[in-house]
Amino acid sequence: MGTGASASKKQQKQIAALEESKPKEAIDMYIQQLDWASAMRVAENSSHTQIDQDTVKEAMLHHADYLVGQGKLAAAETLFIQVGKPELAVQVYLSKHMVDDADRVCKQHCPQMRDDLFNSSGDGGQGGGGLAQSLEEILDAAKIDEEAGNYSSAIDTYLSVTETACSDLDRLEEVWKNATFLAMRHERERHDDIVAIIAKRLKILGRFVAAAEYYENIEAVREAVNCYCDGEAWEKARCLAEGRCPDMLRIIEERYKRDLITKGDGEQLMRMGDVSSALEQFARLGQWGKCLQLAAEKSPVMLKHYVIQYCKILVNKGEFAEACQALIRYGPPIEQSNWETYKHICGALLSSSDSTSPSLLRDMLLRLIKQGVVAIPPTPKTIMESREPADVEFHKALFAAHLQMVHGRFQEQMKNSEICSRISVALCRYCAEFPVDRAFYEAGLACKHANMIN
Repeated sequence: MGTGASASKKQQKQIAALEESKPKEAIDMYIQQLDWASAMRVAENSSHTQIDQDTVKEAMLHHADYLVGQGKLAAAETLFIQVGKPELAVQVYLSKHMVDDADRVCKQHCPQMRDDLFNSSGDGGQGGGGLAQSLEEILDAAKIDEEAGNYSSAIDTYLSVTETACSDLDRLEEVWKNATFLAMRHERERHDDIVAIIAKRLKILGRFVAAAEYYENIEAVREAVNCYCDGEAWEKARCLAEGRCPDMLRIIEERYKRDLITKGDGEQLMRMGDVSSALEQFARLGQWGKCLQLAAEKSPVMLKHYVIQYCKILVNKGEFAEACQALIRYGPPIEQSNWETYKHICGALLSSSDSTSPSLLRDMLLRLIKQGVVAIPPTPKTIMESREPADVEFHKALFAAHLQMVHGRFQEQMKNSEICSRISVALCRYCAEFPVDRAFYEAGLACKHANMIN
């Protein structure tokens, strides 16, 4: 124990001698040991002849750097300022993206640095690990430039904000608006270019109406009209075009019509008077009631086309009665290209067990043969002697439908089984129009019921 205490005292004497004779070396030793209190004590106790002020400042700077590493930035700032190096405190704050603190130090201790503060903050951000600045830090830097009267730099800073830094598009637009305000007041020669840049960005982001308003502000009327159209602000587009570029009105209406067609808005197309496009949209959307009604009222020429299209769809779905009803209501077109559809309807309804089918088919075929509403049906003789193609092609189906209808009504009333049997036998003449086995089976059964065995 005595030996250890003696060695410790000896070491202390050596250190004291070193501090007395070579204070700079003692200070360096304490700095390496991170013993800042001892380093400053030696520096402060030494006479100016033994150690210069630069050595003292160097010790304080080493201490400040150590504090920065420990995250004690306020204490480090105090030391930087004490040694007359406030710019080092600014650099530290910028490297940590603490723009407000950097600006505070600039205002108090080195105002000449404020003009370059934004650029310094950018360099500091890269030097501090390449981290991107946050929106608030960028806005703080822009405000610093504004306060320093560096308006052009502030404008560039506001414009440097993109959707990457700010996903809130409303706020992003407000940030860019600051650039236009500054340009309007302080950088007039840049104003139109800045507005055009912002308008283009808003257009890319899909904010077409806002972009159009910016274009209007710089008299870019055609671009504004196009943006209003892109944003479906049709009335604004029309109003602007009417007063400033009337030649674009036709383009607006064409785009409006294309938009309605894309959306399938047949109702609006109809109100616009574009009957052809409205019919097309109603048909495409399967709104056949509206389509046929509109065609009947506004475009009889197109009615035939859409009636047949509708009937073909119904036939393909097996809805023959509905197809027949549509043809009765709107009239069956006489063109031979449609006859195959009519034959499918005839075959299906003549074979149907539904008691209303023969009556429907009879009315449809009468309208086909007479080409219109039938007030007084023609006589069978007239139909048979006619050389009209439709009469020749469909008169047998018409007679079969008529006989089935009459037969059904007699059966419903349970009257005159003999007449029913004779009608059934007569239907056998037209067994090519519906299943032959059914024709002869029903005829035989009717004759049996009427005791007409022979």
